[in-house]
Amino acid sequence: MTDEINDEYEIIILWNIENYHLSWQQNIEGLHSPIFTATTMESTKWRLVLNPSEEDYEDHIGFYLYREDDVAGPKSINITYIFEILGSDGSVLSKEKIDKHAFVKESNFGFPTFIERNRVLQLEKDRFLPLNTLTVRCRMRRCENKSQERVQMYAKTVIDFEKMSFIWAIDKFSCLKNDQKVPFEMKSTSKEILMSFDLFLREGQHSDDLIFIDVQCFKKTVNISSLKFL
Repeated sequence: MTDEINDEYEIIILWNIENYHLSWQQNIEGLHSPIFTATTMESTKWRLVLNPSEEDYEDHIGFYLYREDDVAGPKSINITYIFEILGSDGSVLSKEKIDKHAFVKESNFGFPTFIERNRVLQLEKDRFLPLNTLTVRCRMRRCENKSQERVQMYAKTVIDFEKMSFIWAIDKFSCLKNDQKVPFEMKSTSKEILMSFDLFLREGQHSDDLIFIDVQCFKKTVNISSLKFL
């Protein structure tokens, strides 16, 4: 049998991450799945971890399996497992396998260069992020004393975001001088200042005036912002 057959694996975890394109985590922050208990694997506890940008490999997404500090499980357990990214039709778009790794409690192991970031976020975004959702799967089993029982688990993470729009009318725009700043404040419904903008002109390399906008965010809970000017 090949490793494509699910019956070879005791635990299959499917994890959907909505709005993955807005992920901001880097290095040790990571995106963490909910904890799942593998009762057929001596009640060990696990979670999946995605690093949207690795410390030493910023152009790659890292993918890891992490063993929690479970009480009931053994000190060490040998695991075979496969990481996969799935398309909307369930096809495997990317895959890596670990033939054997001994997991002690509170340890992780995986691939710091699982896949290139620009493949997922730009070059093949339609394939990897249908409806802006990344779907990953982990299939795992013990190397010895494998159970005949098969367990499938499903998890979902939603990266929340708020979308706002505004109209910025600039009077006498054609009369603006270079470096003359035009301020604007974006406020919440409670009149709290969320972001401020300063628009100004500056001469370009070919004597053409270029438009610059300085942006400052005042809301500490904002991890990432994306702006589109029309």
